[in-house]
Amino acid sequence: FFQEAKKLIPNFLVEVASHKNFNIDLKFDKAWSQLGLSSETEAVLREAIKFDKKEAQHWCEQGEVHLYQKRYPEAENAFQKAIELDKKHADHWCDFADELISQKKYSEAEIACRQAVELNPRYSDHWLRLINTFILQKKYHEVEVAVRRYTKLNLKDSNYNKLGMILVSQKMYSEAETVFQEAINLNREDSLDARHNLFNVFLHQKKYSKAEAVYREGVKLNPKNDYDWFKIGVALLLQQKSSEAEAASRKAIELNPHANNWKLFGAALGLQKKYSEAEAAYRKAIELNPKSAETWANLGIMLRSQKKYSEAEAASRKAIELNPKDANSWANLSVALAEQNKIFEAGDAYREAEKLGYSESKSVIIRKEAIH
Repeated sequence: FFQEAKKLIPNFLVEVASHKNFNIDLKFDKAWSQLGLSSETEAVLREAIKFDKKEAQHWCEQGEVHLYQKRYPEAENAFQKAIELDKKHADHWCDFADELISQKKYSEAEIACRQAVELNPRYSDHWLRLINTFILQKKYHEVEVAVRRYTKLNLKDSNYNKLGMILVSQKMYSEAETVFQEAINLNREDSLDARHNLFNVFLHQKKYSKAEAVYREGVKLNPKNDYDWFKIGVALLLQQKSSEAEAASRKAIELNPHANNWKLFGAALGLQKKYSEAEAAYRKAIELNPKSAETWANLGIMLRSQKKYSEAEAASRKAIELNPKDANSWANLSVALAEQNKIFEAGDAYREAEKLGYSESKSVIIRKEAIH
């Protein structure tokens, strides 16, 4: 009788699923009462369903073990058995999709992910997998459509950032913008990661004013966050707004005299040709973080701009000591040496810069006449 009752399960599940917004795991009793079964039949069916769901979970766990061991045919078979026993469990379809992706069966994986999303459209992991199958098949229009649908769900979880980073890895920056912005909208009070990611997406596209706006919004919420002021300063520098960048970096230093804030302050001053002030800022940054090769290199440039060539040489050598693979530091050293008439040493330093990929056409740091 038990085996015969199990044959009724598919029809029972169809009946249950027909109820709008019904979730078999959460509203079982309501469904049973609506079916109007005898107490004996209901009891047997309940046991039969429990048995099948437990057996399905067993096969799913076996599939995960096979997948981990890269035994793909066995994993595929196990997941298929799990689905046969419990077709309404979205996670089984999603696990099956993972196995198909591992075998590069992307179109089949897409079908499995679609099924998972249909069964549980508010679970973000299913959407992430579905979008990933689109990316793997280069179906970028479908990615865009799926991202729009996903963001409309207003799911308050961390997967927005995961999805955004997947899109960034594919250089799908406009889609990533949408996702990161939605993450910010959902939780403006705690959206540091999303703001950081959106800022970087704008930088990739050279949308510097939009990048600035990201952190301008941040300081409205918390004007005492020095990191937000620092990022505003970076965006302003990239827009060649050096005096505004100076003001933003001053504010960052006022809130937190961190080495990076002093370094940004030095850059803003240097672009305004306030070389002695910039030198002082860089020296303060070095005092706080003496291991920053970039700060030593920038100090060297400020010293050279004031014709303090021996000090510029020393700063450039320190930068090279900390990062010997930086072509610009070797080029800076070459100029400082040439200005002191150390021609042979200057030539050696310049050749080292060229070996590391230095090109005069890509830099304004070195002056051609100083080494010839």
